[in-house]
Amino acid sequence: MFGDPRSNPRSLPAVPLGDIATLFAGASLPAGVPFEGQDGGHFLLKVSDMNRAGNEMRIDSCAAWAEPPGARSATSPAGSIVFPKRGGAIGTNKKRITTRPSILDPNLMAVDPQPGSVGLEYLFQWFLFLDLAEIATGSSVPQLNKRDLRPLQVPLPSLAAQETFAGCVHRVAGLRVRGERQSNHIDTLVASLQARAFAGEL
Repeated sequence: MFGDPRSNPRSLPAVPLGDIATLFAGASLPAGVPFEGQDGGHFLLKVSDMNRAGNEMRIDSCAAWAEPPGARSATSPAGSIVFPKRGGAIGTNKKRITTRPSILDPNLMAVDPQPGSVGLEYLFQWFLFLDLAEIATGSSVPQLNKRDLRPLQVPLPSLAAQETFAGCVHRVAGLRVRGERQSNHIDTLVASLQARAFAGEL
């Protein structure tokens, strides 16, 4: 809809990321307990949680959980975009969306889009084009800081266009899920046929 966000071929107005989002940087995690589906509270988020099954796009589970919030600067709200900020994990370029308030460990950062300025789905898709390694600093241990992210220019279409875009993204995601389910069903049928064939039941 908008062209390559890195080159902005449609000359959309661009604004600094720091003007349309709040940035959070991780800190030491408080004591917590294993997450077993508790309601409310806060995820104690680590880079490893981004790799948990089911967390490929949205953080729906976590290893640890705590009821009270952590430091304000390290406690991001639900609907934030989280990514690695230190070490080799930056090179993985993983980005996820939080589904509940999360306390970030020192190896993570998060960006919370400001309502009325930019939509979550649009900003997340913009982040998917962003190569974190290109803006990381540090020679021996790469790292990201708020000052590296705040000035990044984000092409900004109208909120109405962003909402239309988000609807397209959700429809495509629904088709993908349905396709994966159908594929898994076919795999199950094939395995069943193979088992019957080798058992001489066909």
